[in-house]
Amino acid sequence: RGMRRKRVLVVGGGNSAVEAAVELAEHRAQVILAYRGARLPKTQIKPWLLPRLAEQHRTGRIEIRYRTVPLSIGHDQAILLTRGNRQQTVDAERVLLLTGYGPDYALLSRAGVPMHKQTGRPRFHPRSLQTGVEGIFLCGTVILKWQGEKASIPNTRDHGRVILSHLR
Repeated sequence: RGMRRKRVLVVGGGNSAVEAAVELAEHRAQVILAYRGARLPKTQIKPWLLPRLAEQHRTGRIEIRYRTVPLSIGHDQAILLTRGNRQQTVDAERVLLLTGYGPDYALLSRAGVPMHKQTGRPRFHPRSLQTGVEGIFLCGTVILKWQGEKASIPNTRDHGRVILSHLR
């Protein structure tokens, strides 16, 4: 509901990124799916997501940009580095970094997220999952590694709910 007609940048090309892009598009968000590779790793994506992705791409609700990575993320925009090292600014009211199991701490650091001096991991508020940078929240593996747990569906399921409750 809250994402209807929003411009959302989803970064990643695995199951989580594709599923988020499809769900957002099906709820009428305009989605840009940015993936660093030349094509999505379709054999690694849940088979039932692929037709939904194709349909949302066909209708124009999901724009897929290959060989594209974020350089910076601002309040309502992101700067992407595209093929040929060209920079492109896109409107994005929300950005989801769903880049896989191993978090990109360097990206978080460049975004200004405070890091723990001893571990090098990002600092965040345990109740809201928000970092020291307004609008940047953490979920999934990056939090579990901080807490010394291994990621699984049951122990990451509530992260989205927690974040959404603080965005409203």
